[in-house]
Amino acid sequence: MEISPCRTTRKYIVVIGKKLMENRKTKGKCASAMLLKTLVTGLLAGIFSALLGIGGGLVTIPLLTFLLGFSQKQAYGTSLAAIIISGATGAFAYHTYGTINYTMAGIITVTAIAASLKGVKYCNSQPEWKLKKLFGGFLLLSVLLLLSKPYLFTIIGAPGTIEGFLVLLGIGLISGFLSGLLGVGSGGIMVAGMVAFMGMSQVAAQGTALLIMVPTGIVGAYAHWRAGNIVVRVVARLMPGIFVGSYLGAALAHTISETTLLICFSFTLTTMAIRYLLAKPSQEEPKGDRK
Repeated sequence: MEISPCRTTRKYIVVIGKKLMENRKTKGKCASAMLLKTLVTGLLAGIFSALLGIGGGLVTIPLLTFLLGFSQKQAYGTSLAAIIISGATGAFAYHTYGTINYTMAGIITVTAIAASLKGVKYCNSQPEWKLKKLFGGFLLLSVLLLLSKPYLFTIIGAPGTIEGFLVLLGIGLISGFLSGLLGVGSGGIMVAGMVAFMGMSQVAAQGTALLIMVPTGIVGAYAHWRAGNIVVRVVARLMPGIFVGSYLGAALAHTISETTLLICFSFTLTTMAIRYLLAKPSQEEPKGDRK
């Protein structure tokens, strides 16, 4: 019995149509899951950024690499771009409480911006596995700084003097370089420096650090963008969660004790740090372009 060509064509069209519908449903589910992961990442980054006076990169970078499959350089660049948002939102919230020292912020920013560009340049010259180890070491340093926050005491405490001015410039150099290199806000280093060396209160140091992250992040993020390290669409998806999380974190920072939170957060960071520090050249896998 001869099969009609039209009937055969219709059959193929139906089969192709079913395949396309199945692919569309699968892509829709994947896109929804990706959007949810990104929103949660932004929310957590915003909360911890404002609550602990950090840039949020300590949260954003591991989630971008583990959940979304970013390479280290893409995670650094994208995180630094997101830090601009979390820093600005958190700083505005701290401003409403009057807990920002604008003079110190201006001094630190001068050297932080210049050092950030050097950090980005060094980042782009390093292999993935080495960047993972560097980030793991930074996580451990951050744990030590976070846990020592309640016990920091003033060593110099001389704002307005030459010594104090040089200390602020030094804080900017260190924090700015690490910001560009690792895509973090370096809030832990700035807060520890301002509390220990300048006699600032914990909350005022956190608000000031968040403000510094904005201009430093803009310069560093631009350099990362020119190097192709920023996934722009993900930055846009991080924004809603960061906005909400930053306001929540800033409000909580003025109302609750952070001891329990610090212990839990430090344990999580230590676990992630060990994983990063165990990275080897043989474990590195090339990542596709996600821009």
